[in-house]
Order: sequence, then structure tokens, then C-alpha cells
Amino acid sequence: MEHSYTRDNSRPIGSVTTGLLPARTILVRRTPQCPSCHTHPEEHDFEDFNQANVPSYNEIAAKEAMNECSRIAKYVKNNNPDDDDWEARINQIGWSNMQKTLFNKVANILDNDQLGRLANVNRQNESMQRRVAVDKSASRMRRALAAVAWDSRLTQWLHCLLMDSLPSTYMASYLDILQTLKSKLPTLMDKMLFGRPLNVSQELLAPVMKNKWEPIVSTKVRKLTQNAVIVALPSVPTSGPVTNRLQKWYHQLASITQIVQVTLPSNVSHIVRQPLEQVAEQIVSITRVKIQELRNENAQRSIILIGFNAGAALALQVAMSENVACVVCMGFAYNTFNGIRGTPDDRLLDIKIPILFVVGQNSAKTSTEEMESLREKMQSESSLVVVGSGDDVLRVPKSRRKLDNVTQSMVDAMVVDEIYEFIKRILTNPPGPRVPTTITSFVNTKQGRSSINNNAGGSGAEGNAKNGSLQRKRKNDAMNSDQETPPKTKYVNSTKLKKVKIPETFQVKRKVGRPRTRPLIASTSTPAKTTSSALAG
Repeated sequence: MEHSYTRDNSRPIGSVTTGLLPARTILVRRTPQCPSCHTHPEEHDFEDFNQANVPSYNEIAAKEAMNECSRIAKYVKNNNPDDDDWEARINQIGWSNMQKTLFNKVANILDNDQLGRLANVNRQNESMQRRVAVDKSASRMRRALAAVAWDSRLTQWLHCLLMDSLPSTYMASYLDILQTLKSKLPTLMDKMLFGRPLNVSQELLAPVMKNKWEPIVSTKVRKLTQNAVIVALPSVPTSGPVTNRLQKWYHQLASITQIVQVTLPSNVSHIVRQPLEQVAEQIVSITRVKIQELRNENAQRSIILIGFNAGAALALQVAMSENVACVVCMGFAYNTFNGIRGTPDDRLLDIKIPILFVVGQNSAKTSTEEMESLREKMQSESSLVVVGSGDDVLRVPKSRRKLDNVTQSMVDAMVVDEIYEFIKRILTNPPGPRVPTTITSFVNTKQGRSSINNNAGGSGAEGNAKNGSLQRKRKNDAMNSDQETPPKTKYVNSTKLKKVKIPETFQVKRKVGRPRTRPLIASTSTPAKTTSSALAG
């Protein structure tokens, strides 16, 4: 569909630069839902050169993993064929209101999942669309089970009922949902699945519940030629196992180089009860000790700091006192509890080590404009990566993933590719510190230099003539600008003294109430008549 307007590719401040690399974007540009109906001009947008490419995946292997639950569902022994209404065959006599409500919610979730499967059959990127649909159904199932507080009696009753009553097509949807929830809530799902004595159907679930299926992304070769190590700072004061998402980050970062995690001591109970300032100081001190240990092992090794969310601020604090190669800040927060970053008294502006900021486009703590203004004030060479539709922890919503035919793992792989390119560039050609500049100051200095060159270009009469022409030009410009814009009037308060009204002593006070609708009785008209009659006489 052609429009009457086209995108203007001209950049009004294209000649103005701050000496910083432009921000790299991931999934920022919106993909049209119907490419045959939406056309764009053939000109290449400037932002396309800074857009990261979506990695490819093995579609055949993805379809095999997608249909794995469907194959296992055929071995589950129940008596319901696919053409029967399985809900009508269930006897609901003696059920409580909570059981009926929970069953109706789950049945509605399975119906919607079946509709989503049928809508995406034989479509392009079917495995991607199926993955998004399963994630959506899993989040709905999670809310339904959370409504009953994950009561083990209700969840186990529901699981046994569905395993005995669902047909094979609905069973495949149910197994996909269980597989997704098992990767996110392993403890609660174990109580639900394996709480009662196992039967033949439940024994089939053990190999399926290990890992959820996802399209396998073809990763790039990310090995560094330089000797480097990544030191990952914790974002929360805990000594237990890290979250599943953080483990995925560490696994992908390990493809670049060796990664070392900074762990807190085992007796973390007393640390949790301390104020946040003391906890942050202890994490910083533990990180500095870990860096010294790595230096003692190999002094020529480059050290790279990386932090997630709150750990990003701690990594910058460590970089103020330790000599490291670069810092990677994942989910950096510009708006904090103590105010915004980048104020004149912020020590962040004094860091001269290269920094990579990775933020989400829809982050509640940071915006792209705020990060650009912060980068202009800093003395270090910084880079910025913006994840389209990402939140504070760089998660992309399901609606966006459905439009772009990607998974969250693919988005994370794209982020790791940007981190690898940044580290490789810094280690190959380490940049020096930069002078903080802003666009306005750069324009003013550029205009000042051009005027100085013009004034110093001539000598004697020629120089005076040029100066005179410049003055006349400025005068004409001023007159033109005066004609274009009307002069502003300035209102000055009057200095005239106001007349003070002295109240009379015997004057009748006026009543304040409803507004007068009739004229007053002419008390002053009577003397006027008498005076006129007297004059007549």
C-alpha cells in the first residue's frame, strides 16, 4: 500500500559528530505483518547499517524437536479418540467449586493452544510460531495454578485427571506446557508430576521433562586470539545456584573466552541482613581479590568485567580502582534510587576504560536518549546496544518475537555476538580516553573556529573589507530575523501610587449575597426633585 509520504533519509546534523560510535540495534525496526501489502522506498535507511542480523537455525531439526511431544503422546494410554468431546466424558459429580473453576481454566487454555497450532500448520517458520504459542499457553497455565496457590492436592488431582482423559492431540499440547513450566519452576512441577505413585504414563514424562525444545541456533565462531578472561559479578547477594537465565548467559559467554564467576562466601545469611551499601562494598572487595588472584596466575592476561542489572553498577565501581581491559554493562540503570547517573559529582564520568552498555528499548530504568547524553559526558570510549522491545533484563515480549520469528535464545545470541565484536575490537586496538563533548558545544566551537579563520584570512585593507562585509552581513541577518520574528514586548509594573480609599465611619455596610436584579429605591432622586422645584419657584 503506497502512501503519499516517503521517509526522508537526510540527516540534519549529519556533519555533527561526538566522536562516539552510533548505537547498534537489535530488532528495533518493525517487521510488516503483511509484506505484500506494505512497501517501502528502495533507499536504505541509515539505521539499517547498525541493525544486527538475525541468526539462522536448522529448520529440519527444529521440526523434529517440535513434534517430539506429539510422538510421545501417542503412547499415553487413554480411551478418548480425537473426534470425541473429551470434556463431556468427564464425570464432574462431587467436585468442589475450586476444582470446577480450575478445570474450566485449564480446558480453555488447551483449547486456545490447539487453535494456535492449527493456525500455524505448514506456515513458514512454523517452529518459531509454535514456540511462541507454547510459551503463551505456559504463562496462562502458570497463572491458573498460581490462583490455587499451587496446592499439591489440587495440582496432583488435575494432572492425574488430564493424563487419563486427554486425547492424543490435546495431550501433546499439555506435555509441551508441562515441559516449559518444568524449566522455569522445577520444584513446584516435581511436586505436581511425581507426588503420587507413578504409573506407566507418568514414567514417560521423565525423559520429556529434562529440557524444553527450542530451534537450534547456528552460532558463530567467537574464540578470541588474545589471552583474556571474563569476570562476572553477581547482581544479588546470594550464594546458591544462579537462575536458569543467568546460566544461559554464562554458557553463551563461555564461547568467547574463559569466564570466572564471583561467588559470595557460604555464610551469606549475615550478609543479607546488612544494608545494601555494605553488601555492595563486600561484593566489590571480593571482586578485587579475585582480579588480583587472576593477575598472579598470569600477569599478561586481559581482564573483562561484566555485570547484569545491579551488577553492572558494581562492575563500573570496580573499574574505577582496577586496571581492566573493558567493562560490559548488561541492563544498566540510568535512573536509580539515589537519582540519575551522569551528574557532575558522579565518578562514572571519570572512568577512562572502554564500556559497552546493553539496554532494552522499553526499559523502565533507562532510555536511549538518556544513554546517549550520558555517553557524551563520559571520558571513556563507550558503545551502546539497544534490544528492541526489551525490558530491564533484556527480555523480548512474545508479541514481538512472533512478528520477527525469533526466540529469546536467538535474541540472547545476537547480544553475545555484539559483545564479542566489542571485546575483539578493544583488545585488538585499545582506544585512549576521549574529551567529553556535546552536540551543542561542538557546533559552537565549530562556528567559532570558522569565524576566526575568516577574520584571520585577510590582512590590511582586505581584512578590514572582509570584517566590514561580515559586520554588514550580520546586521542584515539581524534585520531579517527582526522582520521574521515580531519583537517581544516587556510589561513593566506601574510605579504609580494607588489612591488609598479611607472608609467612612457612618456608611452603611453593603450586604454581600445574591446579585442585584432590580434597581435600588432612588434615595438620591428625592433631593434632586426638591432642588428642581426650588429653582422653578
